[in-house]
Amino acid sequence: MKAPLFLISCLLLLVSCGKKEVNSESNSTLYHNGDILTMRSDVPEYEEALVVQEGKIVFVGNKEKAMKSYPNSEIKDLKGRTLMPGFIDGHAHFANFSIQSIGAQILPPPDAGAKDIPTLIQILKDWNTPENRSLTGWIFGIGFDDSVLEEKRFPTKHDLDQVSEEFPVLIIHISGHFAVVNSKGLEELGIDASTKDPEGGIIRRENENDPNGVLEELAAIPYMLKVLKPSSKQAADIFFEGGQNMALSYGYTTAQEGRAMQNHEMLAEAARNNQLKLDVVSYIDYLFVDKYMDSPWNSKSYTNHYRIGGMKLTLDGSPQGRTAWRTQPYLIPPDGAEKGYLGYPAIPQDSVVSSIYEKGFQNNWQILTHGNGDAAIDQMIRTLGPLTRKYGNEDRRNVLIHGQYVREDQLDSLKQLDMIASLFPLHTFYWGDWHKEIIGDSLGNKISPTRTALNKGLKLTTHTDAPVALPNLMRMVGISVERKSRSGALIGPEESLTPYEALRSITSWSAYQHFEEDSKGTLEVGKLADLVVLDNNPLKVDPSEIKNILVLETIKEGKTVFEKRPMEAFSRRIQLKGEHNFRDLGNYETTDQKKLNTGMLYRSGSLYKLTPEDTARLKELGIKTVVNFLTPNEIENRGGDILPEGVQSIYLPIEGMGDEVDDLIVARKTGDFSKIPADFNYSIHAILPESGKKSYAELFEVLSDSNNYPIVFHCSHGVHRTGTAAALVLSSVGVPWETISEDYMLSNEYRLPESQKRIEVLDSIARSNDEIADKERNRKHIEAFYLLEPAYIEGTKTHILEEYGSFEAYLESANVSQAEIDKVRDNLLNE
Repeated sequence: MKAPLFLISCLLLLVSCGKKEVNSESNSTLYHNGDILTMRSDVPEYEEALVVQEGKIVFVGNKEKAMKSYPNSEIKDLKGRTLMPGFIDGHAHFANFSIQSIGAQILPPPDAGAKDIPTLIQILKDWNTPENRSLTGWIFGIGFDDSVLEEKRFPTKHDLDQVSEEFPVLIIHISGHFAVVNSKGLEELGIDASTKDPEGGIIRRENENDPNGVLEELAAIPYMLKVLKPSSKQAADIFFEGGQNMALSYGYTTAQEGRAMQNHEMLAEAARNNQLKLDVVSYIDYLFVDKYMDSPWNSKSYTNHYRIGGMKLTLDGSPQGRTAWRTQPYLIPPDGAEKGYLGYPAIPQDSVVSSIYEKGFQNNWQILTHGNGDAAIDQMIRTLGPLTRKYGNEDRRNVLIHGQYVREDQLDSLKQLDMIASLFPLHTFYWGDWHKEIIGDSLGNKISPTRTALNKGLKLTTHTDAPVALPNLMRMVGISVERKSRSGALIGPEESLTPYEALRSITSWSAYQHFEEDSKGTLEVGKLADLVVLDNNPLKVDPSEIKNILVLETIKEGKTVFEKRPMEAFSRRIQLKGEHNFRDLGNYETTDQKKLNTGMLYRSGSLYKLTPEDTARLKELGIKTVVNFLTPNEIENRGGDILPEGVQSIYLPIEGMGDEVDDLIVARKTGDFSKIPADFNYSIHAILPESGKKSYAELFEVLSDSNNYPIVFHCSHGVHRTGTAAALVLSSVGVPWETISEDYMLSNEYRLPESQKRIEVLDSIARSNDEIADKERNRKHIEAFYLLEPAYIEGTKTHILEEYGSFEAYLESANVSQAEIDKVRDNLLNE
């Protein structure tokens, strides 16, 4: 009897295993109805469906077959958008993303507004709050660019002393190779006239020997790490989350820390605490290999999304900062340098470089070498060559990072050394014009020679070097194809990549660089479900539009780790005790890639309950004008606005919204919403363009006068009259309707606790009212009024388009002139 029972139990076990596998299909997700771009071939290939299960891709192919094989899947309709492998930057500094996301935004346009030194100073002053300063004890920012600043020079301690003489200030150059500190900062760092220049760095001087605040290379980088260390666990968490969220918002599923020093410990700690939502691979600076390389983190596999991938060696500096080491002189030497200046090496002695490389070869570490100038690349080639012959070079995958001024003969040498070239074509946009000035037109056209590298058979990746540039990988893809500078000039168009090649350089080719081609980089069964959803297909839009493509969703191992909303809800909300729906309309992007200035235009609900703390906050915001759409009766019943002294109040009452408004007043007292139709909000929005035409036209008069800003417009709830006003203003400056609709829906989010409380109070009153027969239907009508739907604001859009054909025609009918609209655009948009 024992044998048959054993066989029966085995059969039951097999059956139960089979059932478990079928049931597990309910944990799968099926993507379809979009461009599913696999990246697995030398030419673009698309599939109809992709299925993800337990963090991996389990199906790629025909939709009908996917539905049959995984019938219980959650269905994700891509709605025509593009699904492709998650992005892998060929080189960046992930640990420093936080500085860019948290610090003062001193990048030049189009990334931020630091176009000149006075503006840069003001941005730092605005950032200088006790909360921000407490993060490190310093006022700091990253991204200033002397090549773009109108003054064409570095700020000095004298400029930064205008930000603060009381607190230390540090700003980092966009290259990441320079810093500037104020007088207090020099004092904090112990730098004075007696301080000697370190090897590989320069302290710029004035008055013969006094430091002027500008620090170069190894006179700057160690201090950056010291200054920008979070001051507390809370600050460290703010830093980390800010940087990680920035990476995820640009589609990163694997990020690189391309020069890890002590910050390796921060990343390892984040991994131990399960804080990482994407994979991070670090390359340890050669000065720290003895400390960190002999650890369990040094591995080809990740532990909690983190590992050490190899060693990093830096041989020179920044080409745009003119510290890259060249064989030919710069045409324009930097401040304090003489004619014939070539830049300089980070490590002058070849013997030292060779010994560092040899340690890497002996331990079989992958080596990333930073080399920008051709003299630095010569040094790399002559020191690496003998070691590859001595130790062999099979599948080491050593990488040249940047190579801005690499020569063609050097690319041949890289091929012989079987090195990967990770180039930086974003330079053509950010500094293409500047390169031509400092090294000449002919050589300037040859920076980041991606096409030549491919033609010579080199394995290629591209990178952002963030936070040197924003970690915007779609911008990099677009610039790799376009190769246009800030001025619109073509920078070596013969070096352009095709859109598909540019995508491969941040997916399949970059996965290979990191020894991860078996698990990442393409959409194939068995690989990790690291995915990104784009709002457009880079292979189907005009090449000039690729850089503007947005990442809508980032998916790491099957889990959504980022989902785009055109507005960042809690960053634009102004927290007030007496009004929950006060928000900044700034930072929305227009269809022509401009943005609304922050701190200029606000929308709100009623302002009659503001506390003294609230009015103090409005004073801090500098509010000059408040526009109120309430009628005199409403103001009499509710009370007038409570505002700081000196604020201009402009009343533009909007009346004539129908008998249902009178019914609503009664309903709010009795809880009887049975006479309020479910589509009340929609119908009111359809009426408002006519009933409010005169007031909305006068609003544009107010907005056209630059002396009135910052401005708040509002009514009782910030929904109907204010929502329509916001739609008219935002559409007039070019904000797309999708964004306008999502801004409208923010009122739901901000008012939710208040709305839910009101719904429950009214429902309770209604349930005690015997005259209301259908209590459930009444409840639904209450909810329909207090909980918004995108369809409601569509009432405004539908009416305007049906009656006038366009928003422009409607405004013209309201006697809003084009001159007024142009002034509103000038006042609100960041050029």
